[in-house]
Order: sequence, then structure tokens, then C-alpha cells
Amino acid sequence: MSREIGKLKVSNKLSGTIKSGRTVLSIPKEYELAPRERFNGVECEYELDGGTVVKVFVDGTELPKDTAAAERKAVRIKERELQEEQERQAKENEKKFKSLNAPFKNDSFDIKKTFCPKDTAELDIQPFQVENFALKLNRFARFVENERDYSKSNFEFFKSGKKEPEHQIIDNYGDTDFKALTERNERNAKILFGDNREVFTKSTSGRLITGLGGASVYETDITLHHIYGFPYLPGSGIKGVVRSWIIQNVFAENEDGETDLGNAEKRALNTDTNNSKAFCEIFGCPKDSVLKKENQGKVQFFDAYPTEAPKVVPDLMNPHYGPYYNGDGKTPPADYHNPIPIFFLTVDKKTEFQFILGSKDSEWKDWIIAGKTIENWLKDALQNHGIGAKTAVGYGYMSE
Repeated sequence: MSREIGKLKVSNKLSGTIKSGRTVLSIPKEYELAPRERFNGVECEYELDGGTVVKVFVDGTELPKDTAAAERKAVRIKERELQEEQERQAKENEKKFKSLNAPFKNDSFDIKKTFCPKDTAELDIQPFQVENFALKLNRFARFVENERDYSKSNFEFFKSGKKEPEHQIIDNYGDTDFKALTERNERNAKILFGDNREVFTKSTSGRLITGLGGASVYETDITLHHIYGFPYLPGSGIKGVVRSWIIQNVFAENEDGETDLGNAEKRALNTDTNNSKAFCEIFGCPKDSVLKKENQGKVQFFDAYPTEAPKVVPDLMNPHYGPYYNGDGKTPPADYHNPIPIFFLTVDKKTEFQFILGSKDSEWKDWIIAGKTIENWLKDALQNHGIGAKTAVGYGYMSE
């Protein structure tokens, strides 16, 4: 970088310029020009970078610098760069949040409207960041306050509007790998039972209700996996459904050929037939049963997981005679009672579930009840009886 010659001019305020011919150039502010008489009018050399003076020399020595001013300038530059970076990052985060929240644009999740610790509420958590539906629905339950009558305030996961929901909580399972989970369940069954296992899938023909009457801050509940947060069918419930279905279809009639469901379970445990013996082997029985000994059920029913992310949708029941149902028995049902809609959550139709059952007893497939294996009875129950709540009005039926 070549040096050029000019003459220093120093003002009373100790700001400096260089006059070179008719050209006047400002010099860097970090140069210390006091005392003024030492440098004013003195010939100097200077270096340019893009038309800007970057260095000034007098008698071959660079002018002394005000290090404090230089440091202040460096701090200002750093602060400005930091502010620009923060603004850029804020814009990127806003854009990212909008894209991530896009699938939840109708989700009314708002952590500030839930009962949770103050420091948690201050985190301003977004809907897409809660990747566990059970956590989002139950631990961050939305509280709707009635300003006129606080006693009527309650928790709501859904509220209808004239054209679209006024608010709703949308399911979110994050990056849960449903295929990996169902494959792991099948591997576990193979480890436990070897070839003495059966694995099959069934899909919901309509909507499915699971755990409607469970304990909840809402009026209704839904059974969600305690770790992953998605709806599933507990193995105990599956076992109970198929057991009840067999009792109704095989042991409903008494010795006179009359339907007697009140004693059907007793006949299932005590009738001296192969059907009753197979029933006891599969489901277990007390010592005063047909097997003459206390017996633990030898067939294991696994929890049924969905094979892909299930969609949870709200549904409605609308009891018209609330005072009659909830009263003391003296209030008759009448048309002047106001119907009060009650929302509940369901698993949407065409949701596929994986069912697994097996036994450590190699003869388990020989336990035939009325010509069917336990696997066939389970498939029959899912298809013709349904599983979960409100099966009498069409919920919970499954097909291949």
C-alpha cells in the first residue's frame, strides 16, 4: 500500500483532516491529536484503503492512538453486530416457528391458560414443542374461566363455534416411530414365546372410544400411553372383551336351553365340558372350578399399539334429561330440560392396531372353545362385538 503526502489540519475540537491539493480527507478518530499545536499544519504521509484514510505518519512515525477510543469503537461495533445477529436469529426463529406450527394452526394450546408452575408458563412453549399428547392434554389442561360466574369455570379440550371450533387441542406425537415400536413388540413376543405366538392387525371400521370413564379433570377421558402419549388398547381390556364375548356366545344358555346371562360365567368355570376346561386354561380359574385346582391364565394378551400415528378427533354426546339423570330420582324426564353437550375424544376410523397373543404352553392352540381358537375368538369379538365404550351404538368395531 503506497503512501501519499499531505498536510494535517487539526480543529479546536481535536478532529483532524488531511489536505492534499484540493482534496480534504478525514483521518481515523482513534488518533490522539493533542496538543493541537504539535500537529496542526504539519506535513504528513498517509495510506488509503478504498478512498478512506487508514494510517497517518509524521516524520516516518504513525500518529499516536487513543486506545480507549479504539476500544470503545470496537465495543460499539461488536454490540451492533450482536444486535444485528439477534434480529436475524429472531426473524429465522419466527419463520421456523410458523412452519413448525403450521400443522397446529387450529390448535388452541396456550400454556398461559393452563395450571402449571409459574416458571414453566414463562417458557412460552409452542404447540409443536409438546411432543407428547398425554402431557399436552392432561398436564397442560386448558382452563376456561367464566368471568360472570367463577363456579362455572372448567377445563375444556374442545369448544365448538358457529363455523369452526372456538378452541381445541390437537394431537402431537413428535417423531415417534410407530413401526419401530410394533416391531419391537413382535420381537419381545418371539423372545418370550418363540413360535407359540400370533400377530395380526385390525383397523377401526368407525371411531373408537378407549378409557371414556377414566379419572380426568375433564368430564370424559381417553386412554393414552403413559410414555409415548398416543391412544392404545391395554392388554387387560382386550382380554376382558374376548372373555366376555365367549361367555355370552358359548355359556349363555342354561341346562333348559334358556338364556341366563346371570349365571353364564359360573357355567364357563364349572361345566364339565372341553369348552369349560379350555376356557379355564386360557383365562384362569379358582380352585373350585372344573379343573379342580386354582389355575393362572396361560395366554398372554399384549397391549395393542397403532401401527401409524392415530388421529384423535372430538365427538359429542348430548343428554337431554340432565336433571333426571343427575337428580335425586324425583325429577322426571321432560322436554323442557335443556340438553347439555358433552364432548369426548375418539380414535378416528381406519386406524390400524397390532394385536399380539401367545403362551409358554405349546398346546395352547389346541384349547378349542366351540370350534374356535382363542385367536379366532379375539378376531370375532373385535369384528362383531367391538372394543371400548359405546359399542352398542357402533363405536369400536374393527375389520381386517
